[in-house]
Amino acid sequence: MSDPAIPTAVKPPENATPATVRRMLDNWLLDVMSERFVGKDHRKTRDRFEAEVRAVADELAGPTPTPIEATLSLTAAVCWAELRYLWGCEQSGKDRTIAQADLSQRRLDKAHARYVRTLKALATVRRLAVPTLQVNVAHQQVVSNARPA
Repeated sequence: MSDPAIPTAVKPPENATPATVRRMLDNWLLDVMSERFVGKDHRKTRDRFEAEVRAVADELAGPTPTPIEATLSLTAAVCWAELRYLWGCEQSGKDRTIAQADLSQRRLDKAHARYVRTLKALATVRRLAVPTLQVNVAHQQVVSNARPA
């Protein structure tokens, strides 16, 4: 039984791996975001927008991300894009009522909080993933929390 609320572009095949499903959802999300931020009729600009979000996600993920780091990195990149979009709207919003300006500022504050929370979660995951090495040599204890290269 299929769920009609799920867009066709996101319906994975029966034998899809979790990574495939995640990629399909990521692609769909970026497509929806780019359509909302840029507009339906500007395919080249939408492609550049999606590429920029992916570049930010790749930069945050690092050279060999774990699946959770990759997911959090893309989430942070999406939050970054939304924050930039709302900043732009805030700067270009002239002739607004006080209520409209207040709503805009609250949306901006919430987007910023989501971005910071996501970056904090990514940092926490990285910190928790670091194995601790403890060596006792002639009563001199050395503790290293360095991440392996």
